[in-house]
Amino acid sequence: MIYRITFSDLQSYNVDFFDGGYLVAPALGGAPALIMVNRASDTGATYTTAVSGGDFFIGLGADKRLMATYSCRGVGASALCAFGPVENSIRLKSRSFDIQVRVARVLSGGVVAASSEDGRAGADGSSGFAQHSQVLMEVDDVLTAEANTLGGESGDGVSVINAYLESHGFQPEDPVPQPPMQLPPGT
Repeated sequence: MIYRITFSDLQSYNVDFFDGGYLVAPALGGAPALIMVNRASDTGATYTTAVSGGDFFIGLGADKRLMATYSCRGVGASALCAFGPVENSIRLKSRSFDIQVRVARVLSGGVVAASSEDGRAGADGSSGFAQHSQVLMEVDDVLTAEANTLGGESGDGVSVINAYLESHGFQPEDPVPQPPMQLPPGT
């Protein structure tokens, strides 16, 4: 399943947070992939796959809640938590399966991120940042169907998101370096 993510800034200090992103999650629960997008970067519109780890699961209690959590460490630390009621069904179909699963079509929650940046001063003389945003995640039916048509693995979902973003002018934030071109001997 692919959820489209939007952030609404609640409070921040010294940071230009991501504009949104995508969560690629196994429909029956497990480790998701998180792709973040930034439309206002110095290098143009970019995307990056978040590192670290997360979980996508159904919480069982008086009512069923679908939950997504993700924690990242890098320049700073961040944590995302979103949840919503399991009130809908979605059909997922590929060459290998055709299943109907109960889902939460919308998840909401929050994200916090912070770093001291090890006391290094930026161009404006400041150091450190903090961010607190609301997060809204909605199932993207078109991208979900496309990823499942390819085979339904989370790598298929990430490939679909990367291709979609690049077709809309986004570039990888950290492109994979290409090996130097080898010329034939005597050239």
